[in-house]
Amino acid sequence: MATTESSSPVQRPSPQPAGPPRRGRLLPAPSVFRLAWWRARSSRGMLLVAGLGILAAVILAASGPLYSTLAMTAGLRAVLLASPQNRAVIVQATTQQINAAVLTPITSSIDQDVHQYLGPFVGPLHLSLDVPSQKVIARDGQRLNPAVDDLALVTQPISQAAQHLTLVSGHLPPALTAAQARRQVTTTGASLAIALSQQEAQRWQVHVGETVAIQLVYNLSGLTTGVDPFNLRRVRTLTLHITGIFSNQHHGASLDEDPFWHQETFLSADHQGVGLNGEGADYTALADTTTLLTVLDSFYQQLQHEQNPATLTTQPVLSWLYELQPAQITIDQLPAIIAGAHSLQLDVANRSAEDSPDALTQEPFVTGTTVLLPSNTLQEYQDRIGLVNIPATAVLVLIVALLLFFVSMIADLLVDRQSEAIAVLRSRGLSRSQVFALFAWQGLLLSILALLVGLGGAGLLVQLLAVYLLPADGPSVLSLVAEDWPTLLSSLGWPAGLTALAALGALLTALWRPLRTNIVSLRREMARSTHRPLWRRFHLDIVFLLLMLAGYGLSLYFVNSNVLDARLRLLLLSPLSLLGGVCLLLAAILIFLRLLPQLLALASKLAAKRRGAAPLLAVAQLARSPRQPVRMTLLLALATAFAIFSLVFLSSQTQRAIDVSTYTVGADFSGPLAFPGRLDDLADLTATYRHLPGVEASSLGFATTASAGGSLQLPIGLRAVDSATFAQAALWPRQGSDPALPTLITLLQARRSWGEAHHLVPAIIDEAAAESLHLSTGSTLVLTVTATPGSPPIETSFLVVAQVQAIPTVLSSPQGNVANGIPAGGVLVDYQTYADIFEGPALAAGSDLLPLNYVWLRTSEKASDLQHLRLLLANSDLELTQVYDRRTLLEELRYEPLYLDLLGLLTLGVTAALVLALVGNLLASWQSARSRLLQFAVLRALGSSSRQLAATLAWEQGLIYVIAIVLGTVFGLVLAWLVVPALLFTGAPSGGSGSSAGSTALYVSQRVPTVQLIFPPALLALLAALALICVLALILLVNLVTRLTVARTLRLNED
Repeated sequence: MATTESSSPVQRPSPQPAGPPRRGRLLPAPSVFRLAWWRARSSRGMLLVAGLGILAAVILAASGPLYSTLAMTAGLRAVLLASPQNRAVIVQATTQQINAAVLTPITSSIDQDVHQYLGPFVGPLHLSLDVPSQKVIARDGQRLNPAVDDLALVTQPISQAAQHLTLVSGHLPPALTAAQARRQVTTTGASLAIALSQQEAQRWQVHVGETVAIQLVYNLSGLTTGVDPFNLRRVRTLTLHITGIFSNQHHGASLDEDPFWHQETFLSADHQGVGLNGEGADYTALADTTTLLTVLDSFYQQLQHEQNPATLTTQPVLSWLYELQPAQITIDQLPAIIAGAHSLQLDVANRSAEDSPDALTQEPFVTGTTVLLPSNTLQEYQDRIGLVNIPATAVLVLIVALLLFFVSMIADLLVDRQSEAIAVLRSRGLSRSQVFALFAWQGLLLSILALLVGLGGAGLLVQLLAVYLLPADGPSVLSLVAEDWPTLLSSLGWPAGLTALAALGALLTALWRPLRTNIVSLRREMARSTHRPLWRRFHLDIVFLLLMLAGYGLSLYFVNSNVLDARLRLLLLSPLSLLGGVCLLLAAILIFLRLLPQLLALASKLAAKRRGAAPLLAVAQLARSPRQPVRMTLLLALATAFAIFSLVFLSSQTQRAIDVSTYTVGADFSGPLAFPGRLDDLADLTATYRHLPGVEASSLGFATTASAGGSLQLPIGLRAVDSATFAQAALWPRQGSDPALPTLITLLQARRSWGEAHHLVPAIIDEAAAESLHLSTGSTLVLTVTATPGSPPIETSFLVVAQVQAIPTVLSSPQGNVANGIPAGGVLVDYQTYADIFEGPALAAGSDLLPLNYVWLRTSEKASDLQHLRLLLANSDLELTQVYDRRTLLEELRYEPLYLDLLGLLTLGVTAALVLALVGNLLASWQSARSRLLQFAVLRALGSSSRQLAATLAWEQGLIYVIAIVLGTVFGLVLAWLVVPALLFTGAPSGGSGSSAGSTALYVSQRVPTVQLIFPPALLALLAALALICVLALILLVNLVTRLTVARTLRLNED
């Protein structure tokens, strides 16, 4: 005791004593610092653990938003790069005459508007002029009669086009100045340099140096009737000099894959010339924008002397093109881009009237000015972000809350370890505010250090995750910081700051009870706890139970009613389900704590009946001082529950990707036929597709969107399949209690004869059709179907013979209608039965018969065969207008950045929660054992053996670990069962029959097909690993007690 007093800075004499501090006032700052440093040295190990806990919480709180920003930015850039149209901002207008004096100010005004609304996000202006196809009237000066070939002109700034082409021979058209271009103009026409693609040159059999000629015809409007028709027009001949030939590929890719060309292929195409027996072809030539604009402006100047305006008979298209720059765009800027694009569209629309101030329309020079924007694509992506933000935010909140609970537990351990020192300081004259300031400085320093280090650590951790999870060409943390660091810092700073502040609050709250104690009350509390927790005084268990009931009541109401549309229902269901699950978990925990004294009393009675004293002593110790064991149990139980919840979530999310890809495609490959067949072709077409490389089974049928409901005109996804082959080719996942596909197909085959006799097509409907059309088994249904475009609609009656949850390839919803493009239900029938019944009404109405327009393929897993098959389905006589590939879609869903966002958050959360929970429990057990060394020494002195002490401690800690793991397992399974289905995220299917790319399809696809919960075998491995770690921790604690030296322990006791 003397040693402690002499080392205390409170008792150290001062050279100039200033008198004892008055009660209620803080110590001078240097004294507080010295005292804080002295206490920190004595408990530096626990302070280090507390600091690491705060640091982990801050890192995860900052890593969540940062990783989400990184993943969503990668996804946004992938969407922008997927297609040139997704990033093209085009102001487009038609023209019948080019006047540079009018075009220049309009171009300047458009450029100013675009940069005003989208300036930081777009690249430079590309002004282009596309002249529609004109007849080629001469080649090398020799007139062609008849003129059968058509040539269109596409212009680009040649200086930029040179970087996107590979020349084969010659050179590209020169980029002439305005003066040079005017020297090429004569009173009857002009010379213009062009370049052709290699494919066009070979087909047309032209070479560099040759010329072709086209004519531009100007009409003179306003002339009265009776005038010679020749005087109604003016003709200008363009002599086109072929200066170069370029390849149709650049760096191994076709030109239409390069965003610069905006899907222009420069490939010739056959056309059917009237009266020419199909002779001739369409060609496209490349010219320089400035040169052609100058030539057309010169023609305008020549025709100004005419008494009436002269306008072109064709209408060239002016395009002011700007491209969004994906490398300069982050997800935080997406709302600004969408708002800017909308404002640009409104501004151009308001200025399109010719009489408006600063008009963008001046006939005949610039007319019909419109804006083409990628805003729909960007808005759909923003909707997807809104969906994934719900589970991402929920997971992040759960992780941070669990880590803060760990911090509060470590704070309690830290304060409990210094509780005797606090009581001594209080008994020697320090006030509560002075002791509070002493520990507040420690907590404040830890929080500030954790905040500063955590922000940097979050960047390193997220970058490490990005390397392993995100695409290799995705953005980096440093690039995000360089592009928009103020926004990024604000988005990370507030969650990290709140987490650090909450950790500081937990440390300071832990001081409240020790500050109100002295030595006597401290010893009494250590012997038997009399503290009544806050939650019990305010009955928070009842409050959380009521919140849980309210949350689930609202969830059931929204699910089982049609009050809300698919979007609002989904957006409200997820947070309500999460709220209900968390409230249920908290209510269960608090009710368990309320019943704990009775449970311990019952356990004491049961232990008293045993022969050994160890169980009775262990239970009695838990009953006397349950506070710390309860916190240990809850921390480990919550960490276990969160780990189980995360594993179930990840496994279910993985299975969700498999289910969606299978449901969307309905087979390994499927799609509409480019060249439909008929019923007579069924066997031959099936065999033809069956013999394609890698195909194991094939089936053909008819797929369309029918209408039902009479005047309601509800869209219904109709699938007529070949019952002889469909079961072998299709992939039909089992859903709930639905029969297997072979059973359903057998049912359709069995009712074929009856259906043909009664002119009723046996049909299987999904739940959406049953709900929207009020159908059940045995009901009749009338569908109106158009067999082919241009055919009259035919009504057919169907008989419902079975109902399933969903029909693959049909994304349906009871809220589906023509406006949102979602089918209100799905119907599956036998193709042969339907075709036979359809034939009579079709022939009577003059309609085509029911075609074969869809195919399903089951394939092997051989990579070379799959690659060859994809090429054949994309470009051959058996090609599909759109190929739906299950494997490709599955890869898209598995590696979608929004999904990887959840994967990264859960990986971080599970790892941190389990590690810190185990560390916290080990520290708590170690401190509990050290604080009771005196009791163990007394028991040893009274005759107890080391084995008996070890058995007592093993029973005590073993009960804590077993209860924690059992509670955590139960909590985790219940939480997963209640919450995971509402949090699972499904990326919008990139294709699939009956699907839609709209936002409504995105919301519907979250619940179609039915969500499946997957409880992976890894749960058993997790529980086994936890049990093993707990056994190792127990061995360490038992070793501490068995190595106890009685004399040394009694001699070092302060009392």
